Amino acid sequence: MNERRDGLRQSGTGSTPSLKGTRRRGMAIFPAMAHVLESLENRLLLAVAPTGPEFQTNTTTVAAATNPALAVAPAGSVVSAWMVFGAAGLNEVYAQFYNSLGQRQGSEIRVNTYTEGQQAFPSASVDDAGNYLITWSSAGQDGSGYGVYGQRYSPAGTPLGAEFRLNTTTAGDESDVHFAMAGDGTFVASWSQNLDVIARRFNADGTPIGNEIKVNTQTPGIGPSPNIALAPNGTFVVAWPYGLSNTNGINEIHAQVLSAAGDKVGGEFVKHRPKGHKYF
Repeated sequence: MNERRDGLRQSGTGSTPSLKGTRRRGMAIFPAMAHVLESLENRLLLAVAPTGPEFQTNTTTVAAATNPALAVAPAGSVVSAWMVFGAAGLNEVYAQFYNSLGQRQGSEIRVNTYTEGQQAFPSASVDDAGNYLITWSSAGQDGSGYGVYGQRYSPAGTPLGAEFRLNTTTAGDESDVHFAMAGDGTFVASWSQNLDVIARRFNADGTPIGNEIKVNTQTPGIGPSPNIALAPNGTFVVAWPYGLSNTNGINEIHAQVLSAAGDKVGGEFVKHRPKGHKYF
């Protein structure tokens, strides 16, 4: 589920390293972002009591639906995106839009236009005007392995332009995309590129700002599956699992802070070093 908080915006589906941190730890671990990392104990949490019964988001039930991603607009409207296991093992990404009262806005829609191969693992977010972005991994569409793609939507759920590719490099696999969006719709995305972690900045219309950025200094040794968070001043941090080459097979969480211009702030550092196995 994607999460938007004052000062810290992040995306993810729950299967990647969390970028939640405390203000106390933030000053030690994320010095460039200490002002936006704070503990839940220091916040007034919203009431978590349900406002009604649970309900089913997907309408089509002939295939398994999994890997949901949610984004909630400031006015309360919602998009829910998920992956559907289709015929012949082909996956697709679907979404359903809701108004602030929780009422469906139209029927569920297929997000991906390209339908060959696998379309999987969506992420979603929304800007302050209520414009949505959904991203996913697509197999074979960029001509070599997986690529990462996005589709923008208006507050009413109308597509804004065509789906677009985030990655420029197409050799091998580019996958596991997550992104963090600012209030004006600009966003920063991060994804796995073979055994590297890549980030890139984008305008609100999906056009890239600058080139792809190789985030990691050390080679993770495993598919990195990164996550990303964005501060109000444009500084962002990317975190990913790092596989150690030892007999214990222990994994660490590494991270890198980057400026609003995409320049590295300090070096790659260890955010978490467990005593035993850690899986993502």
